Amino acid sequence: MSTIKHWKQIELLAVLNAARRESIRNHCIVLFAYTFGLRSNEVATLTVQNIQTGRLVCKTQKNSLPVDAVIESNDIPLLDCRRALQAWLRVRPTSSDNSLFVSRLGKGMRRLAIYEVFIKAAAAAGIEAGRRHPHCAKHSVIRHGWEAGLDVFTLQQIGHHRDLKSTAAYTAVTQDEARSKAKAALSAAFAHLAAA
Repeated sequence: MSTIKHWKQIELLAVLNAARRESIRNHCIVLFAYTFGLRSNEVATLTVQNIQTGRLVCKTQKNSLPVDAVIESNDIPLLDCRRALQAWLRVRPTSSDNSLFVSRLGKGMRRLAIYEVFIKAAAAAGIEAGRRHPHCAKHSVIRHGWEAGLDVFTLQQIGHHRDLKSTAAYTAVTQDEARSKAKAALSAAFAHLAAA
């Protein structure tokens, strides 16, 4: 089992719901961190220019790969980045520094303020203290991708990892999980022979 702290899918939805109850901005912050695998400081430094083309285009930190991804819709409202962003931009106060996420006073949010958004939303969602930080969102999108069957090269892009060793940390499974996946894959591979 992976030792990287992440949220299960149901927990993510609970965190997003709690953030949305707090404000449109907070929902958008948590959703962007999850969807695009961003750290709190990366979320804090986003500007309106980073989203003007309908894509999120921004640099990341810690020598990670940059982000250049479409801001997409989703059939699940809590996961709909496009709708969340549009809702936020309609009510966003004007910012002198053009920050995407701003306080009620119109000042760009700092990393600690972003961190507080996660702590408050995760606590309201019933997440224990050790998994209330923004990095859980980044960890979760990679882990959810792995659980959904994405290959490590796709996960590498989602996590913005230059080195596959960083991505491999998210793919740890127990022997029971490995055997279960192998059984399902092998059964599917032999299904056409069994039908004959």
